[in-house]
Amino acid sequence: MARSFITATDQMNVTFSPTSALTVSWWVFSSTLPSPATLAALSWDNAAQAIYLSGSSYPLKVFAAGGTPGGSTAAIINQNTWYNIIWTQTVSSGAGTYTIYLNGSSVFSDNGTLVGGFASGSHTWNVGNIVPTGTNPLNGYMADMAVWSTVLNGTQINQLAAGVRPPNVNSGNLIGWWPLHGFSNSTELDLSGSGNNGTLVGTHPILGPPQLWRLG
Repeated sequence: MARSFITATDQMNVTFSPTSALTVSWWVFSSTLPSPATLAALSWDNAAQAIYLSGSSYPLKVFAAGGTPGGSTAAIINQNTWYNIIWTQTVSSGAGTYTIYLNGSSVFSDNGTLVGGFASGSHTWNVGNIVPTGTNPLNGYMADMAVWSTVLNGTQINQLAAGVRPPNVNSGNLIGWWPLHGFSNSTELDLSGSGNNGTLVGTHPILGPPQLWRLG
């Protein structure tokens, strides 16, 4: 299963405390590519940073601090297709390395000059929309979002892209897992056991990526 993020108010909000070493994985599908688009649809601190789409060819892009474009991938996104997107970061004293993977392949890397990454401490993540006020919704679907307190290795990243579920890839460092399976229309339980439950607004359940059906 997955959840729709179509309208300007559809979103999941999670208050979360990231770690300096981090991996975030999620599946996304765009039924319509608007301009600007937000296929990755993950922002934090009211869009101070975000992963999003922009431009006529729709490459993945990354917001730098302050909301200006910080970087662009060479990967082009097509509508009506499920994609696995993974963000990894290693941060030390404000500097670090950040990488985006699309379906298991690295498509963007930054040494901290363009993007700031997820800051430590308690922050609100806005899932399915760039900001909680309803600006630039995903216009699509999202499934199986998960966070680890470590940078996953290449084998694990390829497993996620193939549809292996997060606990079966790395359970020891899993600190957040929101399957977005549609069992509730108000609360998305954090199945990692960390208790970081998400608050759902306006979304509804739909069929998820076929990759997850095969290997669930």
